[in-house]
Amino acid sequence: MDAAKKKTVYLHIGSPKTGTSALQYFLLQNQQILSQKGFYYPTHNVDANRISSGNAKVLADFIKGDTEQGKSLISDIINTNLMNIILSSEQLYHTKDEKIGTLKDILGQMDIKIIIYLRRQDSMLSSLYQQRIKRFQSNVKMDVWLSENYQKHIPSNRIEKWAQVFGKENIIIRPYEQQQFKGGTIFSDFLDMFNLELTEEFVLPHEKINPAYRIDALEAMRLFNILPLTHYTLLLDILLQQFSSSYGKQGDWPYELMSPEKQMQICEYYDEHNARIARSYLGRQDGRLFYDPVPGPEQPWKPYPGLSKQAIRNIIAYIEEHDDIIFLEIAKVVTKGLHSDDVTVKQAAKTLSLGFKIFRRRYEILKEKTANILHSKVNVAG
Repeated sequence: MDAAKKKTVYLHIGSPKTGTSALQYFLLQNQQILSQKGFYYPTHNVDANRISSGNAKVLADFIKGDTEQGKSLISDIINTNLMNIILSSEQLYHTKDEKIGTLKDILGQMDIKIIIYLRRQDSMLSSLYQQRIKRFQSNVKMDVWLSENYQKHIPSNRIEKWAQVFGKENIIIRPYEQQQFKGGTIFSDFLDMFNLELTEEFVLPHEKINPAYRIDALEAMRLFNILPLTHYTLLLDILLQQFSSSYGKQGDWPYELMSPEKQMQICEYYDEHNARIARSYLGRQDGRLFYDPVPGPEQPWKPYPGLSKQAIRNIIAYIEEHDDIIFLEIAKVVTKGLHSDDVTVKQAAKTLSLGFKIFRRRYEILKEKTANILHSKVNVAG
């Protein structure tokens, strides 16, 4: 490891819901320009949604016992002539306490800096709930999920574990808040840590990575998860993201996932934890980690009433227009769900079925077309 002694590894570990996917895609797009400026960002794969687990996922696997790719990454780091290495994966954020030391041993004599972005907890929890629906097939309602999870995300405890192993002086904390981003974006803020400016040399993502749904799209996906659509979740996720972007988020107002009172409760619960981080890691004696104002009880808000007939018709119409296969598949599972003995499944299917009534003929045509294609393939094979 002698060749790596003077190298610096910037290990970005999240935290969750702080733009990690967008950052990883940005860094991947700009590997060459980063290399020219002295920074090595090892490559990694992205899925159809341009989301990945980052190039440091193999380190998370390494400390769990899957060492092959991790050893390959360490070898690449040692052999590169660049002295600064950027690694990123949220999967490292929740590394078990006893394994953080193992990670340090794996990285050997290199100088390690741990980068952690933190998002205000009410906003983070709202985004995390969306992710559970979008990507993990959850069908739990927001109020139920929140009551079980809102006290489980204390960042100061996690940060202290990393500081004990790597040293407090090597922990870099950045608030995930636009008004605190150096240069105004997450990309410029990230580059600022390396004394780099977001110039025109860098390529920016053309679209938002892993954007939030409109609230109608989120509820539709929750209901689809009840049916469920396990094998088509990623494709449906992409369609609902595109639908949300097409229709715009302004249609959500005044509906929000969380009431102002609940946001205030969550912010109050985490206030002292956040103040401890602000004082210890950012040198802010006033204890202010986040600057955006917390909503007050006077803020207009209405609980989401559920999918209207028009909302579900808009969603199904969008799917029908853009993807015949997904349209046909969800029509099948909705039809099947209407005859289910499970009351929850039957109710979800009944709500979603309102969107298909004006497309019944289209569904029959597509079903017949698909059957003919399959029949033709059988005949050819015979």
